[in-house]
Amino acid sequence: MSAPAATRETHSATAITPDGAAVILAAILTADPRPLVHILQRATGQPVLRIQVKDHGGGELTMPGNLGELDALEVPEGTPAQWRTGQLVTETGITAADVSLIWVPHRLPIAARALLEQGQRPAGHILGPLGATRRQARAHAPERGGVQSQAVLYLDGLPVALAAEDITYELCEIMAGNWERCLPGCG
Repeated sequence: MSAPAATRETHSATAITPDGAAVILAAILTADPRPLVHILQRATGQPVLRIQVKDHGGGELTMPGNLGELDALEVPEGTPAQWRTGQLVTETGITAADVSLIWVPHRLPIAARALLEQGQRPAGHILGPLGATRRQARAHAPERGGVQSQAVLYLDGLPVALAAEDITYELCEIMAGNWERCLPGCG
């Protein structure tokens, strides 16, 4: 015998807001060791195909820096480093994130170093296949929308790069629209 109509539970899709998606994404970024491009692709269903490098350069790490580079990368002052800033872009042309990356070239395989310096592929596409993992990750969803995160990328037990990411509100909107499909596999 079935339950009376007044007591039957109904199951319907629950909506999630872009701000709610941002909070969920911040938690995923803090816990997931995979490179950012893989996390974003899984969370949104939007492949991140390219980076548009806005600026790049190199030099020696001389002070703790805004991101705590010396401590995060476990290197002494004066260590040679390379850096780049840019935007990660999806296959549909959506800007997924503004990103910056500082890496220690001598800790990377020559081929990976060359690819990072060319600036044509996201770091996750270069370092991920080599086994790089995100550690010491911090992320939060600020009131203005989106997600801000920072993580140290490790390869073979050594910190090789420091990434800072500002994931766009637009990407969180996509995640909110796809959350039932993507959330179970995000973590």
